[in-house]
Amino acid sequence: MIYLSTVLITLRPWQWIKNGLLFVPLVFALRLGEISEVYVVCISFGIFCLASSAVYCANDLFDAKTDLNDVVNKDRPFASGALGMLPVAGLSIVLLGVSVTISYIYVSPVLTAIVATYYVINLLYSAYLKTLIQWGVIIVSLGFVLRVYAGAVVIDLELSSWLILVTFFTALFISLIKRKNKYLNSSNVTEDSGIVDYLDASINITAGLVIIIYCLWVILGQQIFNDQRMLISIPFVICGILRFIMLMREGNSMRDPTILLIKDTPLLLTFIAWFMVCFVALYFEKVF
Repeated sequence: MIYLSTVLITLRPWQWIKNGLLFVPLVFALRLGEISEVYVVCISFGIFCLASSAVYCANDLFDAKTDLNDVVNKDRPFASGALGMLPVAGLSIVLLGVSVTISYIYVSPVLTAIVATYYVINLLYSAYLKTLIQWGVIIVSLGFVLRVYAGAVVIDLELSSWLILVTFFTALFISLIKRKNKYLNSSNVTEDSGIVDYLDASINITAGLVIIIYCLWVILGQQIFNDQRMLISIPFVICGILRFIMLMREGNSMRDPTILLIKDTPLLLTFIAWFMVCFVALYFEKVF
């Protein structure tokens, strides 16, 4: 049981919430009533969960040395020695193989290509690109865009450029926050505040871009409507961004934005309220 729990920690199932982005095109295209499309997106969600766990296993292999210098990541199974290299590498290969096989047989070759691309760019990130702040956060953000793109491809939907931009810059904003706090919690952190100041400035600029692009998407990109009912969702997005920035200033509270979304009650309630408002605006035309 202890070994299985160690393997489970390596797979990081709590991070699978990110794969919920595959449902975004389905929701905003008003296709939740299409059972066959919901079914194929659910399968694709499971495929991406396997693929993302394969990536986490590979990341642990590449990040072992840096994880030892991190106050939290040093307790990861591979970094702490609880799991050896062969089991972790084997897990990564098996999970990738299963996800690629299932996607090719049961969904489409295009999804297989997306999953493979997702895995490769993350290997490049772990192997080298993570050392370049700019390219590192961009690669992480592209992983989120690939999830949304996959959700559109499997239901044969042309993805809106606005939705791609909203996804990319939101992911970039969160990635910059995570990068800053990972730097601050590294045992190798120096007294030089130049990097921190740079990341703070980048976070603030990206936060503004997220709000602007989301507003433009709501106003100009929602061509499926003849009105502006989605405007009601904008205050919730602004509130969520400002909450993230406030929590960022509290240091260790921002170790993992994914866990923070679950544990921080005001942020979670803001997200739930945003989703409910969007859902009502999208599917209950007479409400607004």
